Amino acid sequence: MPSLNTALHTSFTAHRPAWPRLLPGGLLLAASLLKFWQIFQTPLAPAVNPVDFILARGLPALELLWALWLFSGKRPQWALAVTAAGFAVFSIYTLHKITQGSASCGCFGAWEVRPQVTYWVDVGAFFVAASALTQRWFAGGRPGWRAGFFFGAVLGVAVGLYAWAVNRAPQAPSPPGQWVGQTWPTPGALDTVADFRAGRWVVVLFNASCGRCQAVADDYADLAQLWRSERREIGVALISTVAETAPVSAPEVATGRFHTTQPYGTPPVVLVVADGKIVAAHEGRDSVDWTAPPFAAWLVP
Repeated sequence: MPSLNTALHTSFTAHRPAWPRLLPGGLLLAASLLKFWQIFQTPLAPAVNPVDFILARGLPALELLWALWLFSGKRPQWALAVTAAGFAVFSIYTLHKITQGSASCGCFGAWEVRPQVTYWVDVGAFFVAASALTQRWFAGGRPGWRAGFFFGAVLGVAVGLYAWAVNRAPQAPSPPGQWVGQTWPTPGALDTVADFRAGRWVVVLFNASCGRCQAVADDYADLAQLWRSERREIGVALISTVAETAPVSAPEVATGRFHTTQPYGTPPVVLVVADGKIVAAHEGRDSVDWTAPPFAAWLVP
């Protein structure tokens, strides 16, 4: 006759709770829908790197299918194992974003969430999935010291990696509004043929992996054509803040990139440069109002 502990364990495993599947599934579903919404609202231009271009469109679909698998309850052990491994990979990616000083990891589409927050969300989802997989360690009335040791070690590693990433993150720059009057750019910082020491320039600092940034870059390429047709002596430059990203190719504009990845607040950042000095700056996703000061007066031919 089976013991009481064995009977309780058999009942527990036979009626495995659904929340370890539903919680990560909800996160994946939300991330997928927000990415699809961003693509619908601001179509992503093809990235220079084909892998980035494929991931930008394939990852939301993969996350959606993954979430549906978790919700279905089919092969729960496999689903939880894939989920634990997947969120471990996500946490490594967010660590990379932290070391880059990124304002957002892009995990939730246009909804900006700091990678410092996303990292602990990923770690939490890993713990949820992994805990459901390790229920067998509690069989026979054991106190679960092995599970406790395992999760304690994992938490220690997670905290250590987070501290390492935060320590390697570049120092956050001052807000763009405080750059007015400064000389720009720092000599040797850019890979570009444009000479910002003379003339009037509108410089767009952007990250090619940011859909909104790419849309803004396209808008300023159109503005460059308009201003040229109006005979305004204004140059437009599109500068990538990510060193690994090749300069974009666009007619009527100067292009370039920083030699090292630079965190510049919330991309895109628009700088108005006159004779090598910043005279105005705009940060964020909302558009620049060229009819309002200080931009309107600067545009007068």
